Amino acid sequence: MRTKKDGDFIYAYPDNHKKYLRKIFIDLKIPAYERNTIPVITSEDDNNILALYLEPYGLSRISNEAAVSKEDEYILKISFS
Repeated sequence: MRTKKDGDFIYAYPDNHKKYLRKIFIDLKIPAYERNTIPVITSEDDNNILALYLEPYGLSRISNEAAVSKEDEYILKISFS
């Protein structure tokens, strides 16, 4: 887990479109001073963004790579307080 980096993007579930974090933050009208505080959940090698914690803004984003499917045996729920 980390904060955003310049050029970060996510292939968002369910449509698999590439979306830059910068664009997501602008669309959600997240103030610039808050953007570096939003948790970004990444793959183990830190190359792929799996999810963004945007719940305070009314939603969260998850990548197709991390989306839950019927074949999944385990699901990890992460909560922030």
